Amino acid sequence: MCHYITATMAPNSDESAVRRLAKASLLKWEPLDNPGVMTQLRSGVRYFLTTRGMCDCGTEIGVSVRTARTLPPRDPDLSREIKKLKKKGWTDAKIDRWIEQTKADVAKKHMDSETRLCGPHPEVDRWIQFVSSVLAGNYTDWIGILVHWSKLANSFNCEAIAK
Repeated sequence: MCHYITATMAPNSDESAVRRLAKASLLKWEPLDNPGVMTQLRSGVRYFLTTRGMCDCGTEIGVSVRTARTLPPRDPDLSREIKKLKKKGWTDAKIDRWIEQTKADVAKKHMDSETRLCGPHPEVDRWIQFVSSVLAGNYTDWIGILVHWSKLANSFNCEAIAK
């Protein structure tokens, strides 16, 4: 499964002008017919693939939502794990060190996440510039951006390639 960015556009849009601006912004703008998505859109709304490469894995678009879902709580309840460790015969001193290390790991994950979210985001800036250009040029009334998971059309594994 890979991330893909797709887009929707108002029915009365200048598709060729938007495609030119997309190309200038290093995006693809090809009509897409995905019945699962199309049935959820209003009549006349057009749907487009924006992915230029194989997929959009690693995209900065939507990273805040994805990050929030995967982060452990800032103050995790470790009581169940502590009971298990005591049953295994761990000493209080060893459990205290484990708690300290676990809390440090959680704090580091949160700090890394905040650093990533607050850093520069050239991909997001490129999308903002693209959408702003399209809207400022009156080529469409609106654009919707969708980030979603989808099965690959081939046998490549993007996560393995990214490593």
